[in-house]
Amino acid sequence: MKKNILVIIAIIIIIIGVLEKMQRKNNIKKKSSGMCTIQHSVVNSDTSDFFATAIETSKKYQSAYKSPERIVLENRVAVVTCMDSRINIPNILGLPLEKMLIIRNAGGRVTDDVLRSLTISHKLLGVEQIFLIQHTDCGLQKITNDVMNNLLEESIFKAELIQNCNITLEPLQNNRMCQWRNNSQCCGYHQERKKINWLPIEEGLFESVFTDVQKIRNHPLIPSNVPVYCFIFEVTTGELIQVPKAMEAGRAKSIICT
Repeated sequence: MKKNILVIIAIIIIIIGVLEKMQRKNNIKKKSSGMCTIQHSVVNSDTSDFFATAIETSKKYQSAYKSPERIVLENRVAVVTCMDSRINIPNILGLPLEKMLIIRNAGGRVTDDVLRSLTISHKLLGVEQIFLIQHTDCGLQKITNDVMNNLLEESIFKAELIQNCNITLEPLQNNRMCQWRNNSQCCGYHQERKKINWLPIEEGLFESVFTDVQKIRNHPLIPSNVPVYCFIFEVTTGELIQVPKAMEAGRAKSIICT
């Protein structure tokens, strides 16, 4: 009798677990099908104040525009850095914008597309020196792949940072110490999110820069006689900090072709 009761309890527990799993799947399907209870406002070209200003400004720019004959890279420099607007490369390096190439993405990480751009920069535009500059207080030090995926599973709309971390270079904090909160519980869960590596910086900037310079240095289409200079920009002080281990890895080496 006692054994039968235990079996019945076990069956009930299994059934409850199955029902809960089905409910979670149903909630996900509702999110993925766009069944939102909140209607988000939209801005288009006919309602955007900035769009109108940009068009008007472009007309003024065009009236005084003088087309350069070609791209002239006097210093033959390409810079890989973050899309963060605090990283003002012309001011940091003392080069006019038109005299260098700047390749930006989230975190200034060396991705396949960055390698594609660097290869073209060297082969077709004559770039002979590369600067790799990442920075403190970077958003990629405030997420993990799981954190980003979980936020997207709940909502594809904007999230808010409610607890900050990794603001300065040291001490290094766990990325999970940063806390994010979605401003909407609507329209989440996209299968594609699982396929994306968001390239979080979890081992610190010194390691991140070192990892990325190795990708450049080991790429077969970027010659070893092109030096890669490696830095961290400290956004609170404006200091450009060399990364010794990465600088050594990025040193140019002569090529002997046979």
